[in-house]
Amino acid sequence: MKKTDAPHLIPCLDEIFTTFGLPKKVISDNGPPFQSKEIKKFMDDNGIQHKTITPLWPQANESGTFMKPLMKAIRTARLQKQNWRRTMQEFLLNYRATPHTATQVAPATLMFGRNTRTRLPQTDTKTDKNALDHSVEQRDKEQGQRMKEYADRRRQSKTTTMNIGIGVRA
Repeated sequence: MKKTDAPHLIPCLDEIFTTFGLPKKVISDNGPPFQSKEIKKFMDDNGIQHKTITPLWPQANESGTFMKPLMKAIRTARLQKQNWRRTMQEFLLNYRATPHTATQVAPATLMFGRNTRTRLPQTDTKTDKNALDHSVEQRDKEQGQRMKEYADRRRQSKTTTMNIGIGVRA
């Protein structure tokens, strides 16, 4: 993509959605293209919920933790006078084939319902898509709950008890 404004972003999103299907939800950092009327109309026309997160806040933006090692690989390739685009493709292949810590399943396996082949040796295992989806969903919920409990402890968060009819100050 040469530009990230809405007229250039919509065809890219359309190509991705045409290939993989329409998502239920798109999460963005609410950057300028995602604030446009064109994007809002595109999302509404396709029945996609647009959820925004707080920019530059790692707890809300998981892709930030992904970008650090990716950028390190690209910088290393450039310093070693290697093709950084090829290095990025290899990094992405391996990242997508590596089981995620929360789900214990590789992102590519979740997306395509099969293991993707890499240069590393693998065992050939058949996966039951429905059982896989259920177990991944369960592990993801458990991991989310653990992360919430940890964040609540770190922030010394307390649960509030409010009942109907109780007086509150405005």
